[in-house]
Amino acid sequence: MKSIFSLLLVLAMLLVGVESASAQVRKWEVEIGAGCIIPSDRLKPIFDNEVGFNIQTEVRYNFGMVPVDLGLHVDGNLFKREVKSVSDIKFMSYNAMAVADLNLFRNKKVQFFAGCGLGYGWLAKDVENIGTSEDVLDALDKTKDAWHGKSALMVMPRIGIEAWHHLRATIYYKAPADKTLIKEQGHFGVSLGVVIGGGLKNKAKKAE
Repeated sequence: MKSIFSLLLVLAMLLVGVESASAQVRKWEVEIGAGCIIPSDRLKPIFDNEVGFNIQTEVRYNFGMVPVDLGLHVDGNLFKREVKSVSDIKFMSYNAMAVADLNLFRNKKVQFFAGCGLGYGWLAKDVENIGTSEDVLDALDKTKDAWHGKSALMVMPRIGIEAWHHLRATIYYKAPADKTLIKEQGHFGVSLGVVIGGGLKNKAKKAE
């Protein structure tokens, strides 16, 4: 009985989050955003992490009565790691993945969402301006398997909030499905994006 009650409660909460106007949302939207990232593992004692940067774009299709959207997400990430206070080494990560979000409490001002992405990621290292000290070369040799041509199946759970259908803030964690690669590519991120399209159609806005 408790499990049935819990299921009914969850369904009721989802139904509350879907307005009658949700069937009149614009079907397509594009998001362009940027943010900050930090690797989830410090790879000590060789590296220390620094805050990196992210740029991304995403195309989404919004369904009508179902508060779900599906899309394609593409991003580029700059990891910054320091080798024993000797030199900064830059790692570039690129990802392309399918994404899906469940939209909750959608209205004309704000909506919350939770979702996940699944796709492929590539990791490479910037070999310019890294120095030639023994510490740096030793660190590169010990970790070459971590960045040399690495690619992996990636997963990305995320949550966020969208305001006025045009500003979107997202918190996410991106990591390889293969746990042996988490130390190299896994990272937390926060992004702020601008959404073009989407939102409620004019008829829905007037009805409010």
